[in-house]
Amino acid sequence: MSYEKQDASLRLVAITTALLVFGVVASLGVSAWWYDARYGGSDAVPADFRQTSFTHGAEAQPDIVQSAREVEVTARERLENYEWVDRAQGVARIPIERAMDLVAHGAKPVPSPKEPGQVP
Repeated sequence: MSYEKQDASLRLVAITTALLVFGVVASLGVSAWWYDARYGGSDAVPADFRQTSFTHGAEAQPDIVQSAREVEVTARERLENYEWVDRAQGVARIPIERAMDLVAHGAKPVPSPKEPGQVP
């Protein structure tokens, strides 16, 4: 005879585990039967309708992805090419690599011309 109280009954744990396993297996079986009854027959759903993967991933993209690409292309063009900003005043945009090279060799940036109405 033991005077210590037992915390759990091995029999109760085994029965609970068996019931849980049975419940999971039964629910999977019922789900499979229901799916087969609903979609298994050839009359239920046309074969071309039962698409199981997304086939237009590369073609269909959200607008934000396209906008981000456009911004990146515009930024690269501005950073990597020569372009007149104001030809009349002689202001041009030069590639960033060339600008960094000039600054590294001691060139001072020229202040941008003031537009009318701009506060210094």
